[in-house]
Amino acid sequence: DCSANVDAPLPALAQVAEQQGAYLAQCLNANAGKPSSDPPAFQYRHMGSMVSLGTGSAVIEIFGKGLTGWTAWFGWRTLPLTDPVTSVENETKQNQG
Repeated sequence: DCSANVDAPLPALAQVAEQQGAYLAQCLNANAGKPSSDPPAFQYRHMGSMVSLGTGSAVIEIFGKGLTGWTAWFGWRTLPLTDPVTSVENETKQNQG
């Protein structure tokens, strides 16, 4: 997450690192036990951005649409819960601890 491609820079966001990690795992699994080959180029898909501006206020840009104010803040608080990977990981951590 600390390196950059100067020819095709990507934003320093967790969603970039998450997508790159999934891409790398897919490439490693596809080539396991086989001679090395050049993988297809990584393609980043921007899912949107969210920022809280304090209790009751936020700005969200998701799927090309923007929201502000209380509605955006509510989305900022609840949208991460809809990510199946994050939700399962959090539930697993809570059940283990």
